[in-house]
Amino acid sequence: MHPRTSSRQVNDSRRTRKLLASSALLVIAVIGVAACNPARARPVASTSSPVLSPVRTTETPSSSAPPSSTASSAPSSSSDAPTSSPVAPPPALPKPPPAPSQGLTGWPNASNTGVQVSDLKEVRGDQLVDADWIKKQGLPGSGSQADPYRIEKYLVAGMLHIDLPETTNLVVSQSRVYGGEFHALWIEGGTVTVQDTTIAPNGKGLSGNGIVAYRDGTFLRNNIYGFNIAIMVQGQGPYLIQDNFLHDTYFQSGDHTDVINMNPNASNGVVKHNYIDGIRSDGDYTHNGIGIYNDPGAGSGANAVSKNWTIEQNFITRSNHLIFAAASPPFVVKDNVLTTEYKYAPFHNALPGNADAGGNVDQNGKAVKAQG
Repeated sequence: MHPRTSSRQVNDSRRTRKLLASSALLVIAVIGVAACNPARARPVASTSSPVLSPVRTTETPSSSAPPSSTASSAPSSSSDAPTSSPVAPPPALPKPPPAPSQGLTGWPNASNTGVQVSDLKEVRGDQLVDADWIKKQGLPGSGSQADPYRIEKYLVAGMLHIDLPETTNLVVSQSRVYGGEFHALWIEGGTVTVQDTTIAPNGKGLSGNGIVAYRDGTFLRNNIYGFNIAIMVQGQGPYLIQDNFLHDTYFQSGDHTDVINMNPNASNGVVKHNYIDGIRSDGDYTHNGIGIYNDPGAGSGANAVSKNWTIEQNFITRSNHLIFAAASPPFVVKDNVLTTEYKYAPFHNALPGNADAGGNVDQNGKAVKAQG
């Protein structure tokens, strides 16, 4: 073999080996790059749905059945995909009843609150409203939330004492209540709404309460006057006190006078857009326009704590304290008109914590701050 030919073959063999080695290195490099930068995988449909949180609705549940805890889910891309049951939420604080969709546009007064009709059915003496009384009076309604019993266009020349099961719903409307020895409207039991009703003594004032509610209640557009306390609430609620005209407090020696009084244990409520005038029959001021107290009685201890109140958009005038608060958090006071007609303070917060949510002004628009 010619030496040049032999040398060429050797060189070709060497080039072949180098080429193979380079190819191998290239393959290894490609594999390494692929390992470090894997291709993005195509989405694969899940075979199971995620756990769904319960959906809260704004509808008020019917009293005849508890609210459903079943959640609604969005339509699945797979019709046979299994669904998961929602986890029950933790218990929440009682919530106040929903506010009316449209409240009063102006401040409450004698022309837009209270009874506005004159053809009233009169009943004399104190009235105990229980199942027998409802049957005897032939009240319309069934007592459900959707169809409450209705005391409408009544004149009660005495006290209206309501003592019904909590599951029984009752509405008092377009009526006139004079009151008895201690109270005009005493709500001992039942889910009760009092609206568009005038509650006041027939003649001389009364050392007692216009409304006293032990457990809960909704009070809308009422005209209440002539008592040493217009509205007193004492239970765990929920409460809604809105658009009421509260004025002309009665006083005799020894009376404690608040326009609205939460004491003791009263919790979970809203006091909204009321006209609260604390001038008394003797020309002096009430102790408080709104008084909220952690004021336990003997043996009640921590059970008498008042908390979870929102006080907003009220007009309050002519009281020693327009708002006196000894309530535990949560507690919010905002957007009220607190006039300069007071003796001690427009807003006294007696407990630690900031309840002043801002927006409180006097009748001239000047900001009003809480005082401790």
